[in-house]
Amino acid sequence: MPHELGVRIETIEEHPDNTWTVNATILVNRPSQKGMVIGNKGRTLRAMRRAAEPEIAEAYGLDGCKIVPFVRVEPKWFKNHFILKELGYIG
Repeated sequence: MPHELGVRIETIEEHPDNTWTVNATILVNRPSQKGMVIGNKGRTLRAMRRAAEPEIAEAYGLDGCKIVPFVRVEPKWFKNHFILKELGYIG
């Protein structure tokens, strides 16, 4: 994974059957990094999603969790004060 990577949680939806849907945006600095995160035919991104879903469900005592990731190229996001504040890196 690239070092210049950030994850922003866009929405968390709770469903009546004790499951959650988490929409997340993965920020990368360059288009080449987007390919690294997604992987060949989406395999890397799918593997990360499949590993994270049961961990989140177990940590919060849920019956299930579905993560919907989106990879977005945001040049120099790590120097953008607004984005860093949104991600909680600065106060």
